[in-house]
Amino acid sequence: MDQYAHPGDTVTISCMADSYPPPTYQWQVLNTNINIYENIPSATMSSYTTEEIDYDQFGMYRCAVTTPIINERIYSQPALITVSSNSSVTIDPDFIITKNGSDVTFNCLSRGGPNNTFIWLRPSALDSLISNNPSVISLLNSGSPIAVGDIVNQLSNITLSNGPTFTLYSINATEDGGSYSCYVVNAAGVESNTTTLYVIPVITEDPREVFTDVNETVTLSCSADSFPAPNYQWEMMNRTSGYFEPLTGQTSYQLTLHIEYDLYGMYRCVATADGIKENATSTRALVTGKLFFGGNRLDILMLCKNYAV
Repeated sequence: MDQYAHPGDTVTISCMADSYPPPTYQWQVLNTNINIYENIPSATMSSYTTEEIDYDQFGMYRCAVTTPIINERIYSQPALITVSSNSSVTIDPDFIITKNGSDVTFNCLSRGGPNNTFIWLRPSALDSLISNNPSVISLLNSGSPIAVGDIVNQLSNITLSNGPTFTLYSINATEDGGSYSCYVVNAAGVESNTTTLYVIPVITEDPREVFTDVNETVTLSCSADSFPAPNYQWEMMNRTSGYFEPLTGQTSYQLTLHIEYDLYGMYRCVATADGIKENATSTRALVTGKLFFGGNRLDILMLCKNYAV
């Protein structure tokens, strides 16, 4: 009879035969590399017990029965021992920080077997599926033997890939950034692990230069893409030093200014993402206008364009 186990379980398989003189037993395991059953040393009882079974002790077992004097050997039907991947699933890399537009490959590693089935999916997609169909969680947590085919079918609409390797091409931070799970399923159990794809910020919309008058209100806009979602910090060039300095409290993707003379100048936004050292800086945007001298309007030319950033 087939057996299903987690690593560390005790597994016993039995074989009964009848003959005269009484039969002798020899347990064998299939060597899949050469497709030949090989004798298990000292396994000569009618039952064979493996204590604290290891991941690699899955496979086909059978007993060979011989009657002394009579040179005939018969074999039992093979019994398949399946060992779950419990606590063995890992993903390489377990997280990655990369740039928008790059390609990323994850490898899912597991032990146990045989017939491990790999299912890549988004945890958020699984949560949504379970909320609409609670029976999915019961299926994933069911006892052995696991209905592997049923699990594959239930998850088919949210499955990104089958197999131990999963690749994303030309990633987009908004669409592709986040967590990915690899589920490893066999008849003995279901096990999973999760990795996270972080995407370095990139500016997707730069602020534009503005020509305006004093007492007017202007808004500069800046957009970035990253995972996690970007944080913004607006900066203004110090006219004396030529260096940009953060504007206190200006952490929206938009900067609104009620123009006074001292607000004319050069601005930029810096996008960051939590947990990522690299940031992205927009191009500089000049906010300028006109001054009155003796009743005449003169355009302001901001020399800060020539300053180092």
